Amino acid sequence: MEPNNQTLEQLRIILSRELFTFGKSHLSVWTALVLTFSFTILWYATKFIEKMLGKFTIFDPFGEAFKRRMILLARASLWFAGAIWIIDRSDVNITAEQIFGYFNTLLNSPFIHLGKTQITLWTLIYVGSLWSLLVIGTNRLQNWCVTRLLARPGVEFGAGHAISVIAKYIVVSIGFVIILQSAGIDLSAITVLAGALGLGLSFGLQNITQNLVSGLIVLVESPIKVGDRIEVAGITGDVTKIALRATTICTNDNIEIIVPNSQFISGNVINWSHSSRDVRVSLPIGVGYNSDPEEVRTILMKVASENEGVLADPAPSVVFQNFGESSLNFVLRVFTRTFVSAPSVLQSDLNFAIFKEFKAHGIEVPFPQRDLHIRSAVEMVSLVKNGATVESGTTAAEESK
Repeated sequence: MEPNNQTLEQLRIILSRELFTFGKSHLSVWTALVLTFSFTILWYATKFIEKMLGKFTIFDPFGEAFKRRMILLARASLWFAGAIWIIDRSDVNITAEQIFGYFNTLLNSPFIHLGKTQITLWTLIYVGSLWSLLVIGTNRLQNWCVTRLLARPGVEFGAGHAISVIAKYIVVSIGFVIILQSAGIDLSAITVLAGALGLGLSFGLQNITQNLVSGLIVLVESPIKVGDRIEVAGITGDVTKIALRATTICTNDNIEIIVPNSQFISGNVINWSHSSRDVRVSLPIGVGYNSDPEEVRTILMKVASENEGVLADPAPSVVFQNFGESSLNFVLRVFTRTFVSAPSVLQSDLNFAIFKEFKAHGIEVPFPQRDLHIRSAVEMVSLVKNGATVESGTTAAEESK
């Protein structure tokens, strides 16, 4: 036998060697190599298809998260179908019909008994899939109602958002019951489970229950609404989302803080824009005693009227507050709608303009002054010898007066 033929014969023997046996199938080295190569090609093919699907814009209106889920589901389906086709075409003694039969047996094998209902893996997949579609659908419906219907003139956004949230939870609850009934689950067992859950809520989940009830009160009474500027528990920011358990507040630093709804019921809440978005900002200002108060008022009113963030109605006002130790104290009061979320920015702009005008008109901004009288040690000794007394809590300067 020629050397080349001997090499090929040895290679054939190695490739035909059995690795292991399962059922009636004998997996050889050649079959293992073919399966490994085929599944590698299938892996890269599904990755390429996933990348191509990512360029389609058909899922964009439903959001990025929904798009990722659909692409992942499509890739998993292609991978499953391709794997069955490869195994069906290989030397493994198993057909696609047998594979589907195995999966069908696995999916329909009961492993949980709930009352008179036998829960199978297929039941869980069915309920889970419909539940996910129900949640995604209600979320999209809520967003559409908020952005389209409630954005019309004459419709209050905050109240409309609360109504949409309550409607969403009602639809989800009814839909979940319908899904369970369609899956053939005995709802009497669910009733018993709900009773046990209610008992657990009364003991171990009191805080969560309190937050859920508080969330319903917040949504119904609407003491706060989406878009309001509020201050609660030392947190100041804009309300961006109201859910049943907690409310999301975005601060000026663009940090979102999740606040439990019970805080809005049991504590004090400052709502800067509950009935109106017009917010008053007060600026305390002190000038020297040599300044003309009428001139100061004229300058302050001019600065306020020239600022675009200050409302003309209600009009700005200047209050002569009092005579201070070192200054005449005024308060400039302005209303703003633009700087509700950042009143400090408006204060800064007005302070810059006021300082510029004061400097141009020669008006001084005083600072506290104190006169200190220091006595030498020799003078203090002579005072003591002469019978001078220093009362407790008084200074030497006060004794000399």
